[in-house]
Amino acid sequence: MNKIKDIFWLTVGAAVFGSFIYVMGKRFLINHIPKDNIRYVKAVIINVKNWDPNDRVHSDYHYSYSFTVDGKTYVNDSNDPSFKVGDSIEIEYNKNYPSLNKPVDPKE
Repeated sequence: MNKIKDIFWLTVGAAVFGSFIYVMGKRFLINHIPKDNIRYVKAVIINVKNWDPNDRVHSDYHYSYSFTVDGKTYVNDSNDPSFKVGDSIEIEYNKNYPSLNKPVDPKE
């Protein structure tokens, strides 16, 4: 019985660690797209709500955006509660991996 518990907790630990590495790696890749691979496209805010899981006081949410590259549609979280459904925003993405994308910061 103890061996099964040990295997279970090792598996849970490996899953949590793997998820952390995946999220941090993807965030790094999105924020460090090589300049010659950056492409820009207009995206539209769609009616897909994303709730902030760490905010227990407010029930704020933000919408996702959608854009199409080479006939394939990509959806991602805008991370900005000021956007409304139907708004148009500019996205920067990796030309080789369009799933690595983020909204263009208007301050840049």
